[in-house]
Amino acid sequence: MDPLKTTSLSARAQEAIMQIIEGMDLAQDNKLPREELLASQLGVSRTTIRQALDNLNRWQAGKPLENLVRR
Repeated sequence: MDPLKTTSLSARAQEAIMQIIEGMDLAQDNKLPREELLASQLGVSRTTIRQALDNLNRWQAGKPLENLVRR
């Protein structure tokens, strides 16, 4: 079975959000787009976006993403 096809939507969204974050100029005090816009851009639900962000927050343990996210 292809591992890419078995990856959860939240895991795929998490990876996409990490790519967005990596491309951001954090020195400019940028924030991620609103959950609605992220969901639309990634073709997933807001619930999936929230799961991805929660996973990223746990994964980033000492560096919470709360200041980057608009809810």
